[in-house]
Amino acid sequence: MELAGRFFRIRLATIDIYPSDSEVVSWIKGSVHQACTEKNAPRRYERFNQDVVYSRYIFKLVKKKIGQLRNSMKDVSMSSILDAYGLAVLTMTEQEIANRVKFLLHDHGFAFENPDNRTGLFRHPIFFTVAMGVWFNSSRKDAIKFSQSFNPIPLPTLALIATAVKFALECWLSGHKVCRDFEADRENIGAYRGFMSELMEFKAKMPAVVADIQYTLWRKIWAASGYAPVAEASNIRKFSDRDFGIVPQEEASAHAESNGPEAGGSV
Repeated sequence: MELAGRFFRIRLATIDIYPSDSEVVSWIKGSVHQACTEKNAPRRYERFNQDVVYSRYIFKLVKKKIGQLRNSMKDVSMSSILDAYGLAVLTMTEQEIANRVKFLLHDHGFAFENPDNRTGLFRHPIFFTVAMGVWFNSSRKDAIKFSQSFNPIPLPTLALIATAVKFALECWLSGHKVCRDFEADRENIGAYRGFMSELMEFKAKMPAVVADIQYTLWRKIWAASGYAPVAEASNIRKFSDRDFGIVPQEEASAHAESNGPEAGGSV
């Protein structure tokens, strides 16, 4: 049932990393059905539906993918943030590191391409680095086999990366790394929901800008993976000069307007 687990992980990465209990049940059933259909194994699917012991075993096996993906997000983010944000632990003092981390976390500055002047929202190279590390850097990774699920990069995937990077930076708030359990940290749920809300508001105000963020990141990642271009969706509307002539100012404005006291998931 490894294939069912992969289908399930795709749902987690591209739809919701924190599904409800009913969604988990529904998604696992759907993933098992997809896997059995692809493998032409109707008898196995029939057993899954009729054998309670076997069904419970499969549910337990596939459900483990939730924790595995969350921990993978944490590990890749933790190993990427120092270089990505210039946190030179060998030359900077703990106070300097702490100050820089606080600056990056304030108003989600880490998500901007240029955190210092807050331009290029959701365009920082960390999104590329984490996505590559988790989903694209091997022919066995999920996004290589199921590339269309990531074309363009879904908003829930951006929110998941932002949540993991925020968590990783918070581990350095004291100026040195303090290990925490990403899986057990309930604040991450609020952070993820907050980033999703912010992205949806951003999309409602500037759909072409958000589409460009999604497609640009997809193109960079797929090209870096070394594979031939994948056909893009034909229903994406064409971008106009007007859409992008005002990107920096409006991105910052959209972020500021949507970043109320609960935006970004602070709890």
